Amino acid sequence: ADQAALSYLQRTGQSAEGLLTFLGRLEDQELLPASRQVEYLRTHPITRDRVNTVAAFVTSHPNLTVVEEPLRSMFLRSQAKLFGYLQPQAALNRFPESATDVPSIYGRAYALYRLGRPDEALAAVGRLLAVAPNDPYFNEFAGQVLMESNRVAEALPHYQRAVAAQPNEPLLLTALAQSRLQVGGADQIAAAVAELDRAVRQPGGGTPIAWHLLATAYGQTGDLGLAAVALAEEALASGDNDTARIQAARALQTLPNGSPGHLRALDIQAAAGID
Repeated sequence: ADQAALSYLQRTGQSAEGLLTFLGRLEDQELLPASRQVEYLRTHPITRDRVNTVAAFVTSHPNLTVVEEPLRSMFLRSQAKLFGYLQPQAALNRFPESATDVPSIYGRAYALYRLGRPDEALAAVGRLLAVAPNDPYFNEFAGQVLMESNRVAEALPHYQRAVAAQPNEPLLLTALAQSRLQVGGADQIAAAVAELDRAVRQPGGGTPIAWHLLATAYGQTGDLGLAAVALAEEALASGDNDTARIQAARALQTLPNGSPGHLRALDIQAAAGID
């Protein structure tokens, strides 16, 4: 694994200094009692040979650069977000309200959200959106907080801006479609169908929730055959082969022979195993 990591770093022109620092920190953990060591170390033991190999790579590749913007900026944002989400109370101390840098404000927003303070979380992310109004992840977070606060109509434009920035990101497409379905109306439902259809076609996009929402959207448009196909897909993605077979059979009774939905229902039956 180390050799693969070094190969990827070399091919992308990045220094291995970060990897070397990480291994050094893990090596320091070995001096602690087992009860105080991080769980990762127990499954990924560190040897001096591993550290020496990475150190030699760093020395022999001096022209590889340390990660620079914007990758480093995104890393710091992700780091702050995770800290705010996982340790919200500690995050409020680390990221004071007076902070002005993006990672601190972002981490504080997530901490406030996790502590059940949605209005303050929205105020925090609003500071970020004032500077970067089209950032997909700031908009996605604002949309999520608003959705969970039953302010669906306010959430919708945030999800729209997020998808405009990342049009093929399945999680964003799914969230946008979900907000449309909650807003309701024929135009919103039709748009949700198109977005969910695009979402499930992306790598990793065919999640049970995406298929369930697509089934709901088809049901609301009266297309019960395709709704059954989507429910069969949901069941298949969840490992529920019995339900997948039942829903596929319902789809076959409704959809025209040879239609794309009919053919997909046959595929689902084959994948789930026909009784």
